[in-house]
This record gives sequence, C-alpha cells and structure tokens, in this order.
Amino acid sequence: MGQSPPSSAYNDERSGLPFFQGKTEFGSLYPTPRKWCSMPTKIAESEDILMSIRAPVGPTNIAIERACIGRGLAAIRPKDGLRVRWLLYAFRAMESKIDSLGTGTTFKAISGDVLRHLEVPIAPLAYQDQAIEELEKQFSRLDEAVTNLQRVKANLKRYKASVLKSAVEGRLVETEATLARREGRTYETGEQLLQRAIDGRSGGGKATRSKAGLAAMPSANLREIPEGWTWTTTGQVCECIVPNRDKPKTFSGDIPWLTLPDFDDSEITVARSRSGLGFTESEVALYRAKAIPTDSVVMSCVGRFGISAVLTRKAVINQQLHAFLPSEGVMPKYLAYVLRTREQEMLEKSTATTIAYLNKENCNSITVPLPPVAEQARIVAEVDRHLSIIREVEAEVDINLQRAQALRQATLSRAFGAGSGQI
Repeated sequence: MGQSPPSSAYNDERSGLPFFQGKTEFGSLYPTPRKWCSMPTKIAESEDILMSIRAPVGPTNIAIERACIGRGLAAIRPKDGLRVRWLLYAFRAMESKIDSLGTGTTFKAISGDVLRHLEVPIAPLAYQDQAIEELEKQFSRLDEAVTNLQRVKANLKRYKASVLKSAVEGRLVETEATLARREGRTYETGEQLLQRAIDGRSGGGKATRSKAGLAAMPSANLREIPEGWTWTTTGQVCECIVPNRDKPKTFSGDIPWLTLPDFDDSEITVARSRSGLGFTESEVALYRAKAIPTDSVVMSCVGRFGISAVLTRKAVINQQLHAFLPSEGVMPKYLAYVLRTREQEMLEKSTATTIAYLNKENCNSITVPLPPVAEQARIVAEVDRHLSIIREVEAEVDINLQRAQALRQATLSRAFGAGSGQI
C-alpha cells in the first residue's frame, strides 16, 4: 500500500523516483509522471500493477519503471504462475466489484486487508498467454476505433471555433452592406446602431460615444471589419450587472442559482441550475441578491474565460459570473457568441492572484464587433444551424465511445466471468 512522502521531497526537476499519487497520472496502460520524489517511502517495482485505492477505487495501470507511490495507490506484484497482464485484465474485468468493496463517507477507499483477500482467476500459463494475445488483438481494434472517434471530437471542436471566428469577422453570411447595395436600398449601419444604443441608454438625449474602451486595446487586436460594421465594447452597449456576495443558508425557491457548472459549451442558452438550487422572491429581497432578467448574457469572469450563455428565465448568479443586459439592437445570442471568441482578450485583461479574474472595469471593456441588426439575426441563425449539426455528430460520437467501452468490458467479462474461456 502506498504512503505519502514528505511534501518537501516532491519536485518537478526529475530528482529521485517518479511519484504517482493516484488515477490522475494513469494512461490506458502505463502512468505518466508529473512529479518526482527524492525521499520515497513506498516503492513499486517495474511491472508491478498499480491500483487506485482511493476515490476512485479499482482503476489499474502497470508501472513501467521503479516508482514512489502515494497513499492513493497500491502496488501488486504477481507471484510465479501469473502473468502481469493476465492479472491486470482480471482486475479490470472485476473493477465494478472492487469499487463496491470501497468504504468511506467523504470518499471511497479500499483497505489493504480487503485487497489481499480478493479472489482472482488462475489458469495454466499457456492459456494465460493465449488469452492475453486474443484480448490485446481485440483491444487493438477497439483502441483504433476510439482514437478515430476522439479525432472526430477534436475536429468538431476546431470546426466550432472556426464557425464562431468566421461569424464575428463577417465571413459567415452575406453582409448587410452587400445586400443593400444589390437591392438599391439604405440600411442602418453598425455605427448608427451603436449611436442609437448609446442614446437609448442615456435616456433619449444625444450622447457622445466614448472611445476609452477601444483606446485601451492594442490596434492589432482591432482588426479590419466588414463595411457597415463598427467596433464597440460591452460597457457601451450593455447594462452590466455584478452579483452580490450574500447568499441564503438554504436555497428553497424556484429562481435558479447559477454557477459555472451550469453552463455547457454545446448550448448558447441556460435556464436551470443543475444542482436544483434556487432563491425565493423573499430571499432575493432579504439578501439583496440581483435577479438577472431574461435575455441577459451571462459570462464567466473567474478562472476559465470564454464561457457565455443567454438566460431564458430570471436567475441569480454567483461571483464567478458577470451579466450583461444588451441595449436594443444588440441581439443577446450574437453577444454571447462574440464573448465565446474573446477568451484570449479576457486572459490579457485579467488580474491574477491565485486565480485569474476580470473585475467590473475589465468585463465592461471587452471589444465587440457590431454589425447591423439584420445581419446579427442572419449570423445567429447560421451559427445556430452549424452548432446544431455539430451537437448531433458529437452525440453520435459519444454514443459510439460508450459502446466501445461497453464492448471492452463485455470482452473482459467473457474472458474472466462465469463460463470464462470464450474471448
């Protein structure tokens, strides 16, 4: 059983033995070291089986070299008459059973005594060799299929980013300027729309457009935009809402309490808290919570940037989020899609202590390429269409990945379960 060495012995300079703490370092077969230890207390030898024994219980790898192991792992060394990979695959066939033997309230763990009394199948060495060869032949085909599916997922992610980039650069749909010229008509430009939005926010009087937000951006970032578009900032076209710190001890209402885990890259709208937590109207008043109205755009402002969505119902947000209520003529979905392309700009603007964050001023200075409102509508419709196709393909890929995992487990069950001997 593993044991954690003194923290002063950990290092990133490859001094000492590779140090494995748990499943986080595991690969499909062998672990990858992230830390090293100059004062190891418990050591696994090359070709020992490493088993995760603390949250989660059961996953396995093989030590490719001598290594120090922390308390999240156990090293298992097969005796004569057992091939390493036979025992590895046997453990993988019974992983759910091993997991069920774990105990604990905060997190599951399995004791050394329980691990030592696990019953494992024994077979003649010739049969073990034959079984290992056949299993790995089938797993090789499965691995190839899984690699191809994962490549498809990676390509879909790149395609999604490409669609959004094209959308906010004016290359996804025909511009309003081109349509108006062809049809012999006039149109409201982005510049005119921006002035209208600023006038509306000033209460109807003529307001002067502030250049401060744009002046703060390097000119290289304000790339050329299509005819009829203009550059602006979130603070110029939105009412910005910063959440309060206070929250109730209990959440008993139906006004959703939204946090970062409630946002999904595959969806541009959000309406509910996955945790089921919510405020009542009286709790909103008591804790002076800011109820964010429908059609506001909410974005992440702490840690991971570039997460955004449109509220389809009133909600309360926590301090990892910032809300924008767009002016008339700025479509919420269009703004949400723009914010998803601004991750690098947000990183550059962020302040970092232990974790990167955007303050109110930073949030309000994010640059926005603003096209005419009719063009915004066409852009949103086209992005929605592309992302809908991407979601369908991603769902099919996920189903096939689950099937591959189920087939892998079924193959192991046939080899090591009741009536084993058929692979």
